[in-house]
Amino acid sequence: KCKVPGDFAGLPTWYRSALKDLQCMVESYGMPDLFLTLTADEVSPTRFYEVSNMESFFLKQWFDPDTPHLYTYAPVENARLFHQRCSTFLKDYICCKDAEGNPLPGLLGRVNHYVRRYECQNRGSLHAHIMLWLEPESRVVVESEITASIPGIVKPGCEHLPPHDYTRYEKPGNAAEDDLLYTVCRKQFHTCRPTACCESGSCNQGFPMSVHPARRATQSGTHLRWAYHRPNEDCANVVPYHPAVAALWGGHTNCQLVCNTSLSYYLLKYTMKAERTGALSWDEACALNLGLTEMSAPQRKLMSGMILTKPVSPCDAALAMLGISVVETSTKVTFINSSRPGTKMVQLSNPKARRANISSTFEKYGTRPASLETMTFTDYFKNFQLEKDLPAKLQGTEILQDDLNNFLVPRQGLVRFNDPHPMHATEDFVFQLFAVKEALQDSGSALG
Repeated sequence: KCKVPGDFAGLPTWYRSALKDLQCMVESYGMPDLFLTLTADEVSPTRFYEVSNMESFFLKQWFDPDTPHLYTYAPVENARLFHQRCSTFLKDYICCKDAEGNPLPGLLGRVNHYVRRYECQNRGSLHAHIMLWLEPESRVVVESEITASIPGIVKPGCEHLPPHDYTRYEKPGNAAEDDLLYTVCRKQFHTCRPTACCESGSCNQGFPMSVHPARRATQSGTHLRWAYHRPNEDCANVVPYHPAVAALWGGHTNCQLVCNTSLSYYLLKYTMKAERTGALSWDEACALNLGLTEMSAPQRKLMSGMILTKPVSPCDAALAMLGISVVETSTKVTFINSSRPGTKMVQLSNPKARRANISSTFEKYGTRPASLETMTFTDYFKNFQLEKDLPAKLQGTEILQDDLNNFLVPRQGLVRFNDPHPMHATEDFVFQLFAVKEALQDSGSALG
């Protein structure tokens, strides 16, 4: 039997680690300001031009002109195409930076940090969930720019046409406004389906939304979601969007302001959600209760595997083969094992033997320079990373060294530590409190 390592991309353990990294960023930077979703468009008549070019090439080389859903035959190309388009869009239009890495104004203002996660839709193509931390001034401006309105004027005599019909509206005066109107009509309308969002009878996304005449977004009375500009009932099913982002992306977008309530933690979990996991053991009694007595034990085991196995779409597999990370963050988050030292480590009383057997971060903390004796465990690893060799860019500068001659290089990025449960791991939880508040001297004082 083979066991897949827990840090393999896509496994629930991997996603839980990614969620903890995201929570570490929230602890340091606060809640993100925007939740942006960018969806691929490879099926509509106005699909990405790269997809059209790819399909034209395939038709010339291999496929019959009547082949349906031609894009589904090229998952690797579609995955690479979407990743390149999304990465370029973020770099050039959203998360702009100067040569020194300082944020520059983009479509949504100055973005200080971001988290991007790819996910597969039911039809098999990709979309990106992106969380953005903006500068306060940019947040104020963006609040007035996000809208859920239709940027068009209804033609006289066309009131009977559905709101998402592009021909219902007068043609705008310039090409940019015309493109935005077409994008909103074709890509920004939510369609309720009994087999999808309306399984319970009403839409779980909240559509149709209420009229909201105010042009600036405001929080609803429940404080669980923002209300965006909807001047009339025609806009009840429009998904909120940022006009410049929607026009330039060329596909469906969803731009939401984040509020500091219980919904915010749900949003974090939604961004890093993992597939459901569990155990399903069908013994003879269970098979009898379920009416599956005619199935053999191997058949029940096979069905159990089919229920619990995560389906991998071709685009998911393509991302793995191409080495494209499903999750990307602008800030590196390093995990430091801050678990309580074990008894075996305490018994190493000989200084030379102790230094030769240093394996825990607490033991490394014990070799810190004398000038940092009053620094706590967490502050030590938040401020420094231990390097055997001094980086070239720091050559010629005065850098502290510990008792093992490791260089204490200023840390870039964030650090997160163990998070033991106060009831299930009480001793580890108490040790974490000491590690945050007290400068521990040795293993004995830590355990004592």
